[in-house]
Amino acid sequence: MASSLSNKQLNFARLAIACLDVIKLPLIDILYLNVKADELLDKIKANQTLKMGRFRLNSKEKKKCCIQPPDIPDYSQFDVTLLCKLISHLCPSIQPRQGWGVEPSDGDTGLGDDIVRIRVLRNEVFAHAASAEIDDETFEDIWDDIKRVLTRIQTSTPNFKSVDYVVKLQTVKGMPKDSEECATVKPRLREELQRIAEDITIEVKGKLRRMKRELVKAVRDGSGR
Repeated sequence: MASSLSNKQLNFARLAIACLDVIKLPLIDILYLNVKADELLDKIKANQTLKMGRFRLNSKEKKKCCIQPPDIPDYSQFDVTLLCKLISHLCPSIQPRQGWGVEPSDGDTGLGDDIVRIRVLRNEVFAHAASAEIDDETFEDIWDDIKRVLTRIQTSTPNFKSVDYVVKLQTVKGMPKDSEECATVKPRLREELQRIAEDITIEVKGKLRRMKRELVKAVRDGSGR
């Protein structure tokens, strides 16, 4: 029962809801600004990376994205993983300073950097999923980070936001422990955790490939001296 949640469990529930329902809102707006819903199918067809290789869309993602006209996909049904994947491959004007697979430094505050931060913060929250508990200090630290990112995106892109992201976030923070949202958040996590695991696996494989290339290059350069 929701009323039996401890304070640590309530902290986790509120952050989980924020990561499931709120942090994707700017991603939806960013994707729509760059790729209208009725253009998405053609954009995907023209993008080889999304059709094959390690970043290709899986069957569930294709079902959401590749809607035949006159119907169009509903971006509000896309999760953070899918939104980030589409933005990173279909929106070339948006680039993190250090690349999509690298956690930004504190000084990296561009739109692309904050999109990467959204993924990092989501992963940080769901790293606590086994215990479903987060202490007060950690909760406030992560919450402040999320709020800072949403505020910066909202301030830098004021003309295309569909909702006030920060107000939505504050609504979640005020949810009582006996709310239906807090009571039902854990069953919603299973599929999200699977997506995160796949996301991290792809990212790690990419980092290992880059490390291998760098090592081969270092060996080759060293042997040529």
